[in-house]
Amino acid sequence: MPNPLVRTLPLFLAACFVFAGPLYAAETDLAAMQKIVDRRLQDEAAKQEAIEAGRERTLLCQYCHGADGNSLKPDVPNLAGQNASYLLDQIDQFAKGARKDYVMNDLADNFSPEDKVNVAVFYYSMAVKPQTVDGQLAAKGKPLFDSVCFNCHGAQGYGNQRLPRLAGQQTDYIKRALKTFRSNANSPAGVPDTTRRSQIMEMVAKGLTDEQIEAAAAYVGQLP
Repeated sequence: MPNPLVRTLPLFLAACFVFAGPLYAAETDLAAMQKIVDRRLQDEAAKQEAIEAGRERTLLCQYCHGADGNSLKPDVPNLAGQNASYLLDQIDQFAKGARKDYVMNDLADNFSPEDKVNVAVFYYSMAVKPQTVDGQLAAKGKPLFDSVCFNCHGAQGYGNQRLPRLAGQQTDYIKRALKTFRSNANSPAGVPDTTRRSQIMEMVAKGLTDEQIEAAAAYVGQLP
């Protein structure tokens, strides 16, 4: 005898789609989702609902990024405290394949617009834990940050809606990113299509030494 649940499941899913439709039917582009993020951050009740929904949706993300967005792996970025609009943009880029990473492309592709909004709000709302670094090394990185990096990422390394927060970021992740940008700048013809590019960051990183990269990563990693 057929299982009643099997017969009714398609109708149930169809009903869910219909009820979910009005919020996102015309609001699935990035700009519209960013407006929804802003509204939820301005409404405490809506923000808390988004945080809880985002926490549930990021269960698989915890294996690398930690339960609260503080990474468990040194070469994987902290997402805690990251700018919500920036996070939303990156999630959307992974979902569309504009930014390449096998794991992230697959995960983000399964996020609905609602998921993307909630995940961005969740990670933004978590507190990032500053890294423990060599104080002398960090001090050597401050002049470089103050003369170059602050122009885009802000004096405190908080970034903005378009650019990532660097304060408290994993030092190994920062070092790898800067070395990748440096390599891209110095061998543009040999850069694979899957490699992340940034004209500005490649220009900044092109002439950096390993020592400067180490110092800059230490400095931003310890910022509160």
